[in-house]
Amino acid sequence: MRCTKSVSIPAPVHYAHLAAYASRAIKSGEDHDTESLDENNEEPESYSLDDIKTKVMVLDEKIANDMWFI
Repeated sequence: MRCTKSVSIPAPVHYAHLAAYASRAIKSGEDHDTESLDENNEEPESYSLDDIKTKVMVLDEKIANDMWFI
């Protein structure tokens, strides 16, 4: 639950930030907590830029030009 305190950035920017934050939590079938750290408490895995580019979310063409985050 978020508080009702006003923010000092425009609404579209704020909602885009919230959507980006939520997208980090919803990875395509991966469990970030158990994948990044193994039982031996080693360092988290590092990802290259190519790895990140291959996992980019594709936006549906129906909403590509709409303000879908409002």
